[in-house]
Amino acid sequence: MYMKDWHMVYIGDLPKRAMAIPKKSGERFIFSTVYHPSGRKKLQIGNRYTIQEPKSKMPIFGIKVTKIRQMVAKNVTDKIANKLGYRDASHWRKKWNTYFAGKDKIENRTEIFLVDFVLV
Repeated sequence: MYMKDWHMVYIGDLPKRAMAIPKKSGERFIFSTVYHPSGRKKLQIGNRYTIQEPKSKMPIFGIKVTKIRQMVAKNVTDKIANKLGYRDASHWRKKWNTYFAGKDKIENRTEIFLVDFVLV
């Protein structure tokens, strides 16, 4: 099924820990690695990437990045969290920290990227 206007959140330059959430449904994809054919390490607008599920070498789907917003985690408001499919910002933080406990845990100063993309 082809859907437009998906969101992804990740920490740092390489999205080793990321959540992809479609805007228009409650379905949530969680994945650990995003690959670009050229081997670039940063996501860039207009580029195509392959998504893999955690602990797997098999690609799930391809994406094309349409928008990237950089911010610190404490600036994720209830409105942003709601667009990402959560009730509010604290619900988003709680879910992220449940999925990615340990070194990838969200702190107030953690730099994150919100990425909009379409499936290709």
